[in-house]
Amino acid sequence: MHEANRKFWKMCEVKYEKYFHGPNAIVECGSHNVNGVVREHFKDFVEYIGVDWRAGECVDHVSLIHDLPWKERFDTLISSSLLEHDPYWVETVVKMVELIKSSGGMFLSWGGMLNVIHCEEHACDGLFHPLSPQKVSIVLERLGVYIHEFGYETNFGGGPGEVYLVAFKNKEFALGDRSVEEFLPEDKLDLTEDEENRFRALNTQK
Repeated sequence: MHEANRKFWKMCEVKYEKYFHGPNAIVECGSHNVNGVVREHFKDFVEYIGVDWRAGECVDHVSLIHDLPWKERFDTLISSSLLEHDPYWVETVVKMVELIKSSGGMFLSWGGMLNVIHCEEHACDGLFHPLSPQKVSIVLERLGVYIHEFGYETNFGGGPGEVYLVAFKNKEFALGDRSVEEFLPEDKLDLTEDEENRFRALNTQK
């Protein structure tokens, strides 16, 4: 976790205090401690489960995210620098939405298309997968999720390759004013045929 990412999480802790401080059930997707943890921004929670595909510090449950058995269990879902290392990102984002309650919030940061190759060993397939935020937005919107905030970590002193997104399963539970930046040209990508098919297959199974 780099400094700009830390500033993003601190902003979330203050701006979305309801989801960070209080008797919440929290799940962290991609919780393995790599240069710091997000968990330090939470207080007074009733449950905190860190999930990662490999065992390690701050990992409470070992699993790929899309294989998790839970549904509508958590008030708050967080994920820091996971999606650019996940070859199953479509399945993961769909499962993230399933994990949170109807009043739940999602707080994500990851590497967009301008993100430099890094930490390939942290991916289950040993590869790096920069991920277009437009693609993530398409999946969330199709699932009926309300995107309340999107931006680049240049706002926090980082680079244009790092993105963040705050979303709520239902718009009525959003806090504060909406703030959505334009995607950079490099990040304006539609789903590929394979991604479309994977998304459709998941919805057909329900």
